[in-house]
Amino acid sequence: MNRPSARAAVLAAGTPGKRMALPGARIVIQHPAIEEPVRDRPRDLDVHAEELRQLPQRRSVMVRPIARHTGRDAGRITGGMERCTVFDAPAARTRRPVDLVLDSSEPFPSTPAG
Repeated sequence: MNRPSARAAVLAAGTPGKRMALPGARIVIQHPAIEEPVRDRPRDLDVHAEELRQLPQRRSVMVRPIARHTGRDAGRITGGMERCTVFDAPAARTRRPVDLVLDSSEPFPSTPAG
């Protein structure tokens, strides 16, 4: 899983009602990828080739939890990953990986420990 999409999956899996973003935040969803160009020793190239073969499985591993936690259609999430989708904080709230966009002029919302 690449880092931006892994962060989006962790954000989406947060406790509903407590998934927050700052007003300037950007949430990125993109398909898993391998850094290119690949210029290594033959053994390293074999490792990269195996990673490429596993990309579809890795993509579904990432899509399922995002779909489950946001209530969005897995097909639409997959399509967004193909295009490298970037949401600002209000759009992320509409798309549901975020429940609240924090207003920097207000105190941070507190909840009792539980």
